[in-house]
Amino acid sequence: MRINLIIVRRHNRLEPHPNHRNSPIMTKRSATVHVNKLAAAQRQLRAAIRMYFAGEDDLAIHTVASAAYQLIKDIKMARGKSEAADFYLASIFYAVRDYRRGTLPSHMTSDPELMDWVRKLAQVLPIEATSKLEEISASIHAGT
Repeated sequence: MRINLIIVRRHNRLEPHPNHRNSPIMTKRSATVHVNKLAAAQRQLRAAIRMYFAGEDDLAIHTVASAAYQLIKDIKMARGKSEAADFYLASIFYAVRDYRRGTLPSHMTSDPELMDWVRKLAQVLPIEATSKLEEISASIHAGT
């Protein structure tokens, strides 16, 4: 399924009228640009990053970045993916993988309750020290 977002960009600059190239008659020109949601999200994220480094207003930066994040969530939903499942998968994946590598940060290894939980997950999940996130999938279902 392809999802398109249509953005209309209006140029307010005056350009020579096509029938009067050598005359002073000018017209306003408008253009339509078709951008898919992924491209729009990429452009918004780049803009938010530029705005951040240019020291622009924090609220404006947050608004632009949030709009990009919403587009990404919409794309995932249209592809049958769950944002919540992806978030938890990434969190659990890196905890188990880093546990197997022996590279968990000290704030995690110093918490015995957390380490018990990570060990239990490592026993049942097919995540190894060399696993990649792209190789693992997860889903969330409502409990009964």
